[in-house]
Amino acid sequence: MTTGQTPSSDALERINLYLAQRGLLAHHPRILPLTPDASDRRYFRVQFDTRDPLVLAVYTGPISYAAMTFANVVDLLARLEIPAPAVLDHDDALGIVAQEDLGDVTLQAHVGAASVTEHAALYREAVALVHQLQQRGQALAGEPYVPYTLAFDVEKLTFELNFFAQHFLEGYRGVRFTAAEREALAGEWAAIAEELSAERRVLCHRDYHSRNLMLHRGRLFMIDFQDARMGPDTYDLVSLARDSYVDITEREVDDLIAYFTALAGIADAREYRRRFDLMAVQRNIKALGTFGFQASARANPAYIQYMPRTLHSVRANLAKYERFSRLRTLLGAQLVRTITADNGSEMTGYRHLERALATRFYFTQPYSAWQRGSIEHLNGLIRRVYPKGTDFTRVTQQDCTRLAQQLNRRPRQRLGFRTPEECYVA
Repeated sequence: MTTGQTPSSDALERINLYLAQRGLLAHHPRILPLTPDASDRRYFRVQFDTRDPLVLAVYTGPISYAAMTFANVVDLLARLEIPAPAVLDHDDALGIVAQEDLGDVTLQAHVGAASVTEHAALYREAVALVHQLQQRGQALAGEPYVPYTLAFDVEKLTFELNFFAQHFLEGYRGVRFTAAEREALAGEWAAIAEELSAERRVLCHRDYHSRNLMLHRGRLFMIDFQDARMGPDTYDLVSLARDSYVDITEREVDDLIAYFTALAGIADAREYRRRFDLMAVQRNIKALGTFGFQASARANPAYIQYMPRTLHSVRANLAKYERFSRLRTLLGAQLVRTITADNGSEMTGYRHLERALATRFYFTQPYSAWQRGSIEHLNGLIRRVYPKGTDFTRVTQQDCTRLAQQLNRRPRQRLGFRTPEECYVA
């Protein structure tokens, strides 16, 4: 966990009271806020002159630690021998849980500094932990642990897909669906949710990605595990290999899947890959919903930078299978791939377009119009109607709209001789 925003006065007051009650003020504590996640909890590192540091999770108000799902899952992971930060203490009245400090190095942070060999070894270790969680988790399935009572069922999976439509498409992108489009989208969501919920369920971390794996004392530790539940055996591996926060090559994804199927003794690797890709569609769509919610509902732009990578994964998997043809049509206009433009001064605000469309912007090299051939071709069609030298003060908005409609109803070879309107609007 890295240092982050300035703590609120309420959080500081409670932390100082906690330190005073535990007799820790004599050790000259220094309180450092850590980068917040998407939850309501806030984390703080407390460093001392004469003792080991600790991390305090500060909740919004008083807690009952014994009744918390977090405490229940901590005990479960300990029984499964899954490495996780130790809980050192808690104060229910102050709403504070003290945990072992694992340092600042997440798997996400380490990837950029690791050698190819180190990178591969760490990801294999992460995959092995997924297998361990699933395998040992089955043995305790009858025990009174909360994750065994929760599941990625039809209701939960559908809720997450609808969350994407509400907060990413409508809230962030400003899309307005017709009644027919909503009905069609609901049908696509139902097909995905029903197939995934029917799969054999295993114990899942639920948010198993590079930000929730800490490198400490030469091994990986899981954090942010309180939402653990039962789900498909592909779920955590998808979270790791189709991570919104780091770039993982297709070759690396293939290697991780092969390693997991070998560990789990899965004979039909092709069928597992199909199920993996289906889970990736749902999981990445869910992530986009979270990012859209943070950006539009909470005015938190921090997650916008991760949208293009996640959109790329969604697009790739939708394009891979014919079963998603209808969904591709419904979402096609919203899943903008990239934008390429020339170097004119009118594009100085391109960063705003990147954020608004959750895409990547590229510029052509000077005098290299061939790098944006589709644009040049479209410009040529426009010039047939409005040649160079046209006085655009005489051209109305209605004229422009009429021309746009004509061009969008013109068949394109790159679209299989369908029109843009058929592919992206109909």
